[in-house]
Amino acid sequence: MSKPASDTWSPSQRSAWWYQKFAATTCHLVAGTFGRVRTLNAPPPIADDKPLIIASNHPSWWDPMVGLVALLRYFPDRPAFVPIDPEGMNQHPIFPRVGFFPVAPNTARGARSLLRHGRAALETPGGLIWITPEGRFVDPGQRPLHLKPGTAALATRVPNATLLPATLDYRFGPNPRPDARILFGQPIEANNREPADVHEQLADNLTASLDRLAATPDDDPAWTTIFAPPDSITRRYYRLIKAYLSDPRAYDLMHLNGDAAHD
Repeated sequence: MSKPASDTWSPSQRSAWWYQKFAATTCHLVAGTFGRVRTLNAPPPIADDKPLIIASNHPSWWDPMVGLVALLRYFPDRPAFVPIDPEGMNQHPIFPRVGFFPVAPNTARGARSLLRHGRAALETPGGLIWITPEGRFVDPGQRPLHLKPGTAALATRVPNATLLPATLDYRFGPNPRPDARILFGQPIEANNREPADVHEQLADNLTASLDRLAATPDDDPAWTTIFAPPDSITRRYYRLIKAYLSDPRAYDLMHLNGDAAHD
C-alpha cells in the first residue's frame, strides 16, 4: 500500500518551471474575475535569507490566487509554499510541483505535518509560506478572530523566522467587477518567544489590519493597483456579457471560438 502524501512530500518536489506555468494560469483567472488587485501598502523590507511566513485571513476561495499575485509582485524570487488539504493534493497531482504541501485539517496528524513540512519548506533558501491560520472561510467582519495555534507554533520553531500578517477583502467599487484588496501588517519576529505570545500578537495585528482595510474608502490615495487585466481582456469579457444578454446562442459561439473574430 502506498504511503499517504503527507508522509512522502518534500520541498524538492517543487519545480520553478511548473510554478511559473501555474502562476500564468492563476493571473489569467484573476484577470477574468477581478477588476483590480490593490494594496494599501507594500510589505516592509525583509532580508531574503530570513524564513518568511505570511499569515492571512481567509474570506474566500480566491485567497491563494490573489495571494499569488501579491507574491509575484513583492517576493518574485522566493520559492513559495502553501499548505493544503491532502484531498486536494490527490485530486490535482500537479500541486506538489507548484509548492503545495499536504496538511490534514483539524487532526493531530495534520498539526505534525504542518510543523514538519513547514519547517522543511522554510529551510529551503529564501523559503516562504502563505498560510491561513483561521483554517476555514470566515467573513472578514467577524470578531473576535479565532486562529489555530499551528502558525505561531511553526514560527517559533524555525530559527530567525519572520511572521508577516496580511489581510484580504473583496469589494465592488467603480468597476463592473470586484476589487481584491490587500493590507500588510507589521512583521512579527518569533525567535526565542513563546508560541502563545506570538499567537496573541498575530491575532491582534490581523484584527487591526482588517479594521483598517474595511474603513479605507476606495478613493483613498494610499491605494496602489498591483494587478489589472489588460484592456483587451476587459473588452472581451464585456463583449461576452453583452452577447449573452442579447442572444445566449451568440455567446456560446463567441465563447467556443475564442472571440477570435473580434480581437
